[in-house]
Amino acid sequence: MQPQWFYLALAIDIGAFLSLLARSGETAAFMALFLLHITACALMAAVLFPALPTHYRTQKTATIALLFGLAFMAPIFGPLGVVLLVRLNLAGHQSDLRPQPLQTLDLPTFALPEFDLGSKESVRAAQNAIRSRLAQHVPEHLRLQSLLTLQAVPQTVANPILVDLLADENDDIRLVAFGMLDAREKNLSQHIQAEQKKLANAATAGQRYASLCNLAALHWELVYLSLAQKELRQHMLETAFSYVQQARQFPESSQDGQLTRLEARILMALGHHRQARAMFERSLELGQPKTAVLPYLAELAYLDGDYGQVRKLLGELSSHDVKPALRMLIDLWSGRNTTRVFRDRRILPHL
Repeated sequence: MQPQWFYLALAIDIGAFLSLLARSGETAAFMALFLLHITACALMAAVLFPALPTHYRTQKTATIALLFGLAFMAPIFGPLGVVLLVRLNLAGHQSDLRPQPLQTLDLPTFALPEFDLGSKESVRAAQNAIRSRLAQHVPEHLRLQSLLTLQAVPQTVANPILVDLLADENDDIRLVAFGMLDAREKNLSQHIQAEQKKLANAATAGQRYASLCNLAALHWELVYLSLAQKELRQHMLETAFSYVQQARQFPESSQDGQLTRLEARILMALGHHRQARAMFERSLELGQPKTAVLPYLAELAYLDGDYGQVRKLLGELSSHDVKPALRMLIDLWSGRNTTRVFRDRRILPHL
């Protein structure tokens, strides 16, 4: 607020009502006095408005009109009352803005994590870096270089990235991604064709049984590595399951824990959760390690909403040597860790 303008407005208002105009009975004198009072009140409202706190200045026209009205209602005393109200409001607002004494925060402390030689954190960090370097805004030559580095990344992680790139706007990126996926699919297809020839030429029941198990595993691998999408994925799952069913015609299949676990995983992917659970439990009875079976049983329990069973199954794995990602899940569900310090939340949707 500029005080000289306020004092000028106040002087105009006081001087007008103490002058001869206020004691004259003529109409022209009254109109002159009226105009001087209006001018003083308008000038005072315009001068006082910038001095108001910010939240009072959101509606400029209404606020200025209110200040003008308060000053206009009572000559001399109205302007003095308005400026007094503004001064009191500013004093209270400034007291709220005074710096408060610093409060001591009780910040938690965390111990450094133990170094794990089997950790895949560096691999995950590298994969995230590759994804960021494959974004649309990155120059094309850098995207192509990053795309080629996916050849050194495990296919379970690299292939979904390549599938996403099939819809890229850049023709070169699409072609390279398609070529890499096509080469990997052809490699598996060649193994499938070779195994089918072995099955056709099998001389003994043991050879035929081994070929059927291998064919089921190879077709499952196409799905597991994201090389089969949409309708083709469903077809590959059904084909893999049909080979499992053919292998079940041999007596030795009843004691084959690996085949039983493969069947359970295929059933789970097909959405047959009850049958998959029974097969997983049977594979445990046939000697399959808990670390290879209990995570799937826990995931099935999670999908069914049985969170108590999830906690129980993962608790059984707490004493086993498992991968770091699974270890974080075990710590989360056992209560040794919380979502506040759970670093990799991308794992949660799976379990």
